Amino acid sequence: MFSILSLLIGNAANLLNAAAYSVRNIMTLRILVVVAAVFDIIYTARVVSDPWAAGTDMMWNGVFILINAYQLWVLYRDSRFSYSAEERDIYTRIFHSLSPTTFRKLLSIAEWRDIDDGTTLTSEGETVQNLYLIYRGLAVVLVGEHIVAHCGENNFIGEMSFLTGKSATASVRSAALSRCVVWTKADLQALVDKNDDVLAGLQMVFSRNLVDKIGSNNSNVFADTLLAGKAKDIPPPIEDKFEY
Repeated sequence: MFSILSLLIGNAANLLNAAAYSVRNIMTLRILVVVAAVFDIIYTARVVSDPWAAGTDMMWNGVFILINAYQLWVLYRDSRFSYSAEERDIYTRIFHSLSPTTFRKLLSIAEWRDIDDGTTLTSEGETVQNLYLIYRGLAVVLVGEHIVAHCGENNFIGEMSFLTGKSATASVRSAALSRCVVWTKADLQALVDKNDDVLAGLQMVFSRNLVDKIGSNNSNVFADTLLAGKAKDIPPPIEDKFEY
């Protein structure tokens, strides 16, 4: 039955939907959509006399409510996930294009390691077993015994071999005591096979990192001219220990 109250409820539902499309915060958007769907159900129940039409409209609004309620729970869960200082740092600097959910999946199989100076990370011509992200430190890239580039903090090691499945085209050796995030190839491959969002996110991160490498004099792994030199002085690795 139509009434002034029904008119107000119907307009409120549409105004809430319009407001949802105008906000940038995804949590606020989903809350508005849920409330709008509730108002729309009430409006339909009061105004639509055909039971089939009313039932169809209310059923689909119920589906939309369930979908958005689940996504709100996911957002709430991720917002309460506790990150260490280092994890927050690499998210801000490296993985900011990933959703918190995707980033959390990567962290679940990652390991933080302090790597001694002179440790071989990849060997030319051999299968790469790990993906490294240098958080603090320095590594040198060698073809034969010639240093061709340096990789500093925020750079990945082994990402191209991971994506292509080919053996390493150069050796990489730590040039200072370094702190790295490490993913084993097997664990990471299993994760991306089950999660398209992880693969898409990594490809985006790797592409951006490749551009940074090419633009950096000290970490251009594709240099045509061999660069000789010693590792530069870098800040010492952090002493604090975190829970991971």
